[in-house]
Amino acid sequence: TIYLCIDNPSQILDFEIGFGPGVAQSISNLQQLEGFGEWDGDNMGFTSLDFTGLTSFNQLYNTGTGLQHINITGCVNLDDVDLNNNALTQASVDHVLITLDSGGLTGGYIDLSGGTNSAPSVAGSAAAASLLLKAWNVNVNP
Repeated sequence: TIYLCIDNPSQILDFEIGFGPGVAQSISNLQQLEGFGEWDGDNMGFTSLDFTGLTSFNQLYNTGTGLQHINITGCVNLDDVDLNNNALTQASVDHVLITLDSGGLTGGYIDLSGGTNSAPSVAGSAAAASLLLKAWNVNVNP
């Protein structure tokens, strides 16, 4: 276990954790990082991440970790998301697509393909189609 104490976490702009492959599985209190713009946890082994309410957050890279569950509720500026080659459940795939679509941003990038990521449901597919109409580049498993 590693504990990282930061006096003023709102001053963090870019959070990169390791260069993998790693064995990290969970991380808590991410909401304390409000103010940062980019998360890069590629190849670190995270299975669940909760970024709820991080409004400054605009880039999310977490590929090849076996990620199953993610929450991006309230991440209103998120427009660059790469979660390929994971193990996202259909509920998580749908959550990401629907949340990004409802955010109203245009011209973004989302990759939920590869690995054992689930295909989106009908609702998730509708959100993906809506994102395409908003000039997003959308990649999902069939």
